[in-house]
Amino acid sequence: MRLLLVWVQQLMKQVWRTTLSVASTVVGFLCFALSSSFKDLFGEWNSPKIVVYTVVGLTVLLFVLYAKELHLIIIRKKFMAVRAHVGFLVFASTTVYSFFFDKATKGKPDAYSLVSYVAFATMSFTSGFIEFLYFFAAILISQLMKINVLLGLVGLGFSYVLIIVADYTIVKPEDHHITKPIKYFFVIQPTKIEVWRLIGLVSSVVGLLCYALGSTSKYLFQEWNSFKIIIYTLFSLMIFLLAFLAKGGSFLRILRLGANMATFLVLALILPGVYSFFDSDAKVRMRSNAYDIISCGAFHVMSLSFSRQIPCSIFGTIIVYFFAGALIIELMEIKLFLGIVGISFCYLLWVLGTFMDKLPEYIEKEVSPVVNIEIASRHHSNELPEATMVEECLESNAADDEHSDHSDHIVQPSLQAGETSVTVGVEEAFSKIQDLL
Repeated sequence: MRLLLVWVQQLMKQVWRTTLSVASTVVGFLCFALSSSFKDLFGEWNSPKIVVYTVVGLTVLLFVLYAKELHLIIIRKKFMAVRAHVGFLVFASTTVYSFFFDKATKGKPDAYSLVSYVAFATMSFTSGFIEFLYFFAAILISQLMKINVLLGLVGLGFSYVLIIVADYTIVKPEDHHITKPIKYFFVIQPTKIEVWRLIGLVSSVVGLLCYALGSTSKYLFQEWNSFKIIIYTLFSLMIFLLAFLAKGGSFLRILRLGANMATFLVLALILPGVYSFFDSDAKVRMRSNAYDIISCGAFHVMSLSFSRQIPCSIFGTIIVYFFAGALIIELMEIKLFLGIVGISFCYLLWVLGTFMDKLPEYIEKEVSPVVNIEIASRHHSNELPEATMVEECLESNAADDEHSDHSDHIVQPSLQAGETSVTVGVEEAFSKIQDLL
């Protein structure tokens, strides 16, 4: 399997990748123009629509032709933060489009619609636009399930292959040695992982409780009884343990024994598809209430926490996109203006996650006061190391030089000869202090 993926990665660099991208783009736009989906969304063709559609098609074709150059410019010029904002803009626009698409489309899709979705998904895959790949894959699966639920398996298999291969062929910063080393010091302070873990715990509890009280769960599971309560409680405990043990050593060992990245991708594709299929049916008969809105928001925060802890970016990204889209659509079902509130909320979380990714593993002193504990060791001596200094650092860091090679550093007291400075989290720090005492 690995040799096959390496072969695919080498083959994707050849001329056929550009040819396939251009061909899928042309086929996608032609088939979508002839499909019933376009007619339901925009009505009959006229001169202004033809002009606008042609301009949009040519613009997308140019992006596809120069997709590789765009990815390299973003990475080499260190525009990763800009890419995150553009990625969210793509996600928000596709979510709003899917809302109006579900409102406008009636009945089963025709062959032109299905071919256009397959072509657009292939175009996104070959061009490296992974956000669009998620979107078109989700639409393809939902449209196939409208024809026959079993056909959804075909869409799942097609999407699975594209996403698996895309994870090995996408241009990444580490492939061009853009990553920067981070200095660590002996600081008693919650790490980023510990902060995300706490956020995941709280949001999982809030989301599971509110979902149990919402209208969707009432429609899906009818009235609660002892058996349903026990099953839901066990499921909730599994989610809670996932939030608690994420990034832990024992949790990762279980993942290595029982699952791999492919299993995660399958679950990430199946669970959102099944949930949205039944959930959309429930919304026809039952209007969302406040509990449903809160549960969607909490699950979005929880999935964002998981994506920052579990070393499987594709899995985390799909789940984050799914719950963010569900929250925005839930709000737009109530009132279109509330969709702006949902987009703003998801955007703020998006920016927060990007900002925290830029921070070192241990938050710098300028963010909050920390306690530095430095352990001095005596060379050429058989004596055990002893605690020599415990100092509370409250002063702010000096401004970093704009042309400095290392922008992430902490001003700390000078160390004597033979002294070392290490960095640990809260739990490890207290264990070291206990050993010293």
